[in-house]
Amino acid sequence: MIILVLTLILFVILLIPMIYSRKKGGDLFSPIMVSFFFLIITNIPYLLSIASDYTLISPLVRRRIPETELNYAVVYYVFIVIIGVIGLLLGMRSQTSKSIVKKIPVILNNEKLSRYYIVIIVGLSIGMLAYFQFIQSVGGFSFWIQNLYRRASFTTGSGYNLLFIVLLNVGVYTYICTFKHKKSILKYLLLILLVLGASVILSSMGGRKPTLQFIFFCFIVWHFGVARFKKIPLRVLFIIPVAIIYILIIPIIRSPLGIEYYKDNPEILKTEIVEDLGSVTKSVSYIDSYLLVLDHFSIDKLWFGRSFIDLLYAPIPSKVYPDKPPIDDGVYLRTIAEGWEVTPPTPYREMYQSSWPPETLGNMYMNFWIPGVFVGMYILGMIYSATYLYMKKSQYTLFSILLYGNFTLNFHLSNLRIVQTISDVIVIALFLGFFFFSLIGNSNKIAKY
Repeated sequence: MIILVLTLILFVILLIPMIYSRKKGGDLFSPIMVSFFFLIITNIPYLLSIASDYTLISPLVRRRIPETELNYAVVYYVFIVIIGVIGLLLGMRSQTSKSIVKKIPVILNNEKLSRYYIVIIVGLSIGMLAYFQFIQSVGGFSFWIQNLYRRASFTTGSGYNLLFIVLLNVGVYTYICTFKHKKSILKYLLLILLVLGASVILSSMGGRKPTLQFIFFCFIVWHFGVARFKKIPLRVLFIIPVAIIYILIIPIIRSPLGIEYYKDNPEILKTEIVEDLGSVTKSVSYIDSYLLVLDHFSIDKLWFGRSFIDLLYAPIPSKVYPDKPPIDDGVYLRTIAEGWEVTPPTPYREMYQSSWPPETLGNMYMNFWIPGVFVGMYILGMIYSATYLYMKKSQYTLFSILLYGNFTLNFHLSNLRIVQTISDVIVIALFLGFFFFSLIGNSNKIAKY
């Protein structure tokens, strides 16, 4: 009962900024709407689930937090989330973002329809080549699919190759922008094929988040690059059941049994999907990770920024430096969940080769405790706001839309997200720079939101 009440309180707290923003005429895809939407999706459903079924929580967490102590753990977690939310809101309203954006020139704005199509063809081609090169490097498509449960170890050392797969997404996003010039049934059909094809490729990499983010990103690009959504289109609701099925299937096919097992036993696959319906909420939540962080990291165990030292090793290939610590700081957390005592920097090969992403809340708590959560979320809010204001200042150029989308959907103050987001933005900027480079002087005119 306590967890249900706390969940309701948290839901109201997260919903109020969204309602207030819309009442004031705020954008449907503004930083407040996007960030608080995902805070609700990743928190509320799973909290409701564990309120009625304690066993949904990972056994690795349950052995630290018995059922009798769950209420206290959730009370503390909600308290930490509220502190983070306050920091996030204050960061979004900070004048520092405006001051920073005023000094940044508008670039990559020399857009033409003919150049769009060149970007589409080149982007899709490079993205596909990078994907096939990666698949070949790990032993072929069949071998990769049958060993998805070991994908963390296979992708180690392939970071530079995987980096260019993002251009596949860029090709699709650019094609969406052509709709502001002309729409037709044939173009809509081709768009559906491109989105489905890219989704299949991203899904074959074994993760759920990149594919779901890609689809959400497509809506962001359409909203700012083609035509604004005044409200959520009803047809979008049809995506929800498909997304639920997708969330269920991906973890099953990347299990140690392999996809061939389920291909030969479709009835078992069907049974497992039905049985796993109760764990859908867990699939989109990081609460297990957060509960572990809050339980394990007392003040005497804080890292005080040591995990960020690992970023210095990020550009070095692991083949050159075998003792390279993981870029993904979630590997430390997953190793701790196994009962091992590790602190940064520790070589990746000496740790449990899987990950529980800590995101901003978890990583800042691990390093700087409660003050770190507030400061981290404040910085995150400033960054989200700055990318949104820069997009408006740039008059919604393709690059500025992709910059905003990449940061709001993926960026967190954790090593993995920092490296992923900055690497993607650099690749996108260099790639689009060949086609759209132009420099406009600084402007002090930044619209409000």
